[in-house]
Amino acid sequence: MTTAQNVISTAKHEVGYREKATNHQKYSSAVPGLEWSQNQPWCMTFVVWAFHECDAGNLVPLTAGCEIGASWFRQRGLFSPTPHVGDLVFYGPDGGTHVEIVTEVNARQIRTVGGNTSGSLKGRYYAGDGVYEKWIDRDESRIYGYGHPAYGGDDTRAHSEGDADEILRKGSTGPAVEAWQKDLNKHGAGLVVDGDFGDQTDASTRAFQRAMKLDADGEVGPKTRAAMKSAPQGNQGDAGADSATGTPGTLKSAQRTVVIEPGSSNVEVVEDLQRLLRGNGYELDVDGEFGAATLAAVKAFQKKMKITVDGVVGPQTWEKLYA
Repeated sequence: MTTAQNVISTAKHEVGYREKATNHQKYSSAVPGLEWSQNQPWCMTFVVWAFHECDAGNLVPLTAGCEIGASWFRQRGLFSPTPHVGDLVFYGPDGGTHVEIVTEVNARQIRTVGGNTSGSLKGRYYAGDGVYEKWIDRDESRIYGYGHPAYGGDDTRAHSEGDADEILRKGSTGPAVEAWQKDLNKHGAGLVVDGDFGDQTDASTRAFQRAMKLDADGEVGPKTRAAMKSAPQGNQGDAGADSATGTPGTLKSAQRTVVIEPGSSNVEVVEDLQRLLRGNGYELDVDGEFGAATLAAVKAFQKKMKITVDGVVGPQTWEKLYA
């Protein structure tokens, strides 16, 4: 059964590939029925190739045309303005300019992998020379919408909102995640309800778990769901401040009494900071160490938010991170 991660892994393995001459590449000849597309724009061909490599050619149309691809998903009710991991993002009028595969989603951006492109929208994002990954703002005006392949019986949206048996964790998608995000928001998390369990949802989940004296593993299972049901809205069950993490009251204000800076030893709070920064588009390892990379990301975020750029994470920076 093909999953979104199967296709994403296959596509990402190709990052760095470059066409041999203008629009001459290896993917057209590798997809039965698309041999004719050699020397033509090949972004849709690359997408189709990735699915065929995973024995999932039936999840996408056999076409080299982006507009045909977008229309195919619309006709099947598999098209929306909201991105999910594994979706195809179509650009331009009627989706006919370019297409890539969505690999990550956060509140502000999507990460994509695609062929016949370049490393950013500022370059030749269509009619480029190879396979690249890039971060794209979700409010980018050139985005037409998202086609949703029905992976393995629609594995990214198959669970109902009330499915208590599903373990949610980073990378999970679908209605069950949307329901969990809504629950977190009742406690002040301030999450975008997009159905994607990304870094910000992960950080908010762990903060909730710590406040409720649970193992802060970021996984939403029976114990975490039970704690959510028993916690009065808005105060995390009056759990008070966690002496180890300084986590008080509501999720949105969870870290705001904690001030951390380079060298801070509060590993769990630094990890939350790193997850929130990742959720805002900064590429960091979540290692609990407030080192040079984390400091650079904090300063870049502070500059972007037009607040004091000092690398110290206090109430003002936390508020912007959770906004």
